[in-house]
Amino acid sequence: TYLSWFELNQNNHTISSFRLGKSNNTSNVYLNSSLTTAGPISAYGAYVGVSGNITSTANDDIFIKGTGGWNDVEVSSAITKTAGTGTLTIQSNGRANFSGAVTATGSALLNVVLWSDYDGDNGDGGATFSGPVSTNGGHVWMGGSNSNGGSYTWNGLTVGDGPSVGGSNANALDFFNSVTTNGGDVFVWAGNGNGGTNGIASN
Repeated sequence: TYLSWFELNQNNHTISSFRLGKSNNTSNVYLNSSLTTAGPISAYGAYVGVSGNITSTANDDIFIKGTGGWNDVEVSSAITKTAGTGTLTIQSNGRANFSGAVTATGSALLNVVLWSDYDGDNGDGGATFSGPVSTNGGHVWMGGSNSNGGSYTWNGLTVGDGPSVGGSNANALDFFNSVTTNGGDVFVWAGNGNGGTNGIASN
């Protein structure tokens, strides 16, 4: 399913929420065109590819979930919060890949959670962070799950209960760009690389 199939925000109206796919969706989802929403945004699929820019203009969260394993979430576009407070969660049963840009502007605050290996099988996970993040006071967490759906609460955010663990011949966690929080906390948790770099690989 492709976002570009739909015409949104016509007649100068901004939609108040958006969801593409359900939590049990086994089809691929592509957010391949720009999306602006004054409320929650979510996308679920066996694979979720985000190549269109996303803008959140009010309080609420952005949730992107891939369930297919391996590289089942890839975000390569800009995600911007222009007002309100919320959390961007990129959650993958396999490897979570982020190469876009996250920015909170003005009075907005955006927490960021990059969560790999949600199913806890330690076989196809890991995380790649290679795009700049600026949260304007929001917290940033990167890691994985020790068990299927394993989670805990950190700084009021729901996050994984384990490190990011690399899949076959993959680094545990690639940290290849900058994080600016203006007072927010940063927690980066990386484990074994399974043939790649153990811990945090940086450039």
